[in-house]
Amino acid sequence: VTRVFDSIMEEFFEEDTDGFFTVSNLPAYWDRVLELQKTVQGELRSFSVLVESCPTSNKLLGHIQKDCWHPLKALHRSGISYTVGTDDPGIFDTDWKKEWAFGQRLISL
Repeated sequence: VTRVFDSIMEEFFEEDTDGFFTVSNLPAYWDRVLELQKTVQGELRSFSVLVESCPTSNKLLGHIQKDCWHPLKALHRSGISYTVGTDDPGIFDTDWKKEWAFGQRLISL
């Protein structure tokens, strides 16, 4: 995984004189990112890793603009084991029942 990530950084990221990075060849970059995601998913499955997802927190903190882009959907589709939690119920105005319902809606999109 580290090797794939490092190769993406070397191949697509260019540092300007101010220390900022730009991405070259955006379509090819996204193809490589998807390759990396599939590699990580395979590793998670092979080691039987259980991933915790807090759908409301993930959406708000990850700035996920559309529910169909939520990572829980990808977790579910990929066969990775996951659990649904609430993160900080007071901050995110949620509870386990709301998170479960939101998670069910996300995976059905």
